Amino acid sequence: MLPAPDEAPDAAEPPETQAPKASAAPNKPLFGFLKSKTTHGAPKSTVQPGEVLPFGEVGIACEANKRSMGREVDQFPREGTTVWRLFDTDPANTGPRTQFITGFADGCARQVTASLVMFGEAGLHEVLRYSDSNEADWSQADKSYEAIKSSTCGVKRKQRCPADKVGLLEKQLAFVSVYPTFGAPKGWLELLLHNGDVMSEEIR
Repeated sequence: MLPAPDEAPDAAEPPETQAPKASAAPNKPLFGFLKSKTTHGAPKSTVQPGEVLPFGEVGIACEANKRSMGREVDQFPREGTTVWRLFDTDPANTGPRTQFITGFADGCARQVTASLVMFGEAGLHEVLRYSDSNEADWSQADKSYEAIKSSTCGVKRKQRCPADKVGLLEKQLAFVSVYPTFGAPKGWLELLLHNGDVMSEEIR
């Protein structure tokens, strides 16, 4: 969870819930409610080449290639092996424009319209989310993160992932904040990416 660029985070503790038991089925989320937004069987585009999406919509762009996606402007993780890459069709522009994220298990890029797209790491998320001064409601990404963190790091809700396991967590997970304008205090799109899928998307 990243706050708006010029806003301090707020939040409230979520109700305590018992984590569901992990599933033994291969290639499936370890927690029942952590279902991805995509399927790997037959990738299918939801957006046509050159189509501009309204803000807040995440399109699947299987026909997009590096040339049509523009210039690579960011990647994540920023150290070690890159998993996710951000492409911008017009990096010099500060207004809303088409941007793409790659690194998904189905081989298709995800397309959004935004003025600013930012990757966020698990370590920063925990600093903000677990702060005593954070009174904001827990988002879908916050809740999904807790289950993924518990599975990967072996810790309970609201407990920090141990330093020796944070790197492993960040190799498979990224928060993405998608802003309609620079400095937008609200109305931005929060995504949680994990193991090649979009685990949650929500307007904050």
